[in-house]
Amino acid sequence: MSSAKVRKRFINNIHSLLHNHDYKGVVIDFERIHPKDRNHLNQFIKEATQELHPSGMQVLIAVPPKEGDQNPSYAAGYDYKTFGKYVDKMFLMTYDWHWLGGLSGPIAPINRVRSTVNYAVSVVPKSKLMLGIPQYAYDWTISRNKRTDTAYSTLQAISLYISHKSEVHFDETAASPWFRYIDDQGALHEVWFEDPRSLLAKFRLVKEFGLAGMGCWHLGLTTPQTDKILLEEFNIR
Repeated sequence: MSSAKVRKRFINNIHSLLHNHDYKGVVIDFERIHPKDRNHLNQFIKEATQELHPSGMQVLIAVPPKEGDQNPSYAAGYDYKTFGKYVDKMFLMTYDWHWLGGLSGPIAPINRVRSTVNYAVSVVPKSKLMLGIPQYAYDWTISRNKRTDTAYSTLQAISLYISHKSEVHFDETAASPWFRYIDDQGALHEVWFEDPRSLLAKFRLVKEFGLAGMGCWHLGLTTPQTDKILLEEFNIR
């Protein structure tokens, strides 16, 4: 992104791809951007919108959750305010506060999601913001040195706690469910996932703040209950 020549070639390639396939637009998802590259990313987004918008093509960007411009500091390369001036929509990847290989915990705690939205609406028009919803479970092995953490669908998580007859707990602060089970090798696992209660809290956050909409990671992992709640809470376009 530091090279004007490379940026131009890349943007032209995006334009050609959208034009040749009659696509509506592009979602930019550059992850782990170093804070020192903040201005380079801003320049890229500005140039991309200047090239694509005249052709009726939309530019969206997916961004990690931030609760302030420099909070967390490792995400300072993502300039919400500048993106908000140029892009058509900004997709908040409001999940992965806990990740595989790290400590177990809620994937998308509602208190942290709310804090991210509070900051985002202070610097970006609400009409441009979309809330990211996780549709998966994280399974941490917590009782042995050799970790075998995995991710899978919510339906698989439900099947697991049913088959192991696990008690499902609900963290009220995070509005997130979790359970534990012991596998065939005797290892203890802890699983955090989403259920109708946690999803409803996130859906209503979209309505409370009047955001443009939401999206999930990823399609194909939803449960029938998710779809039912979605249709009850929103008029789907």
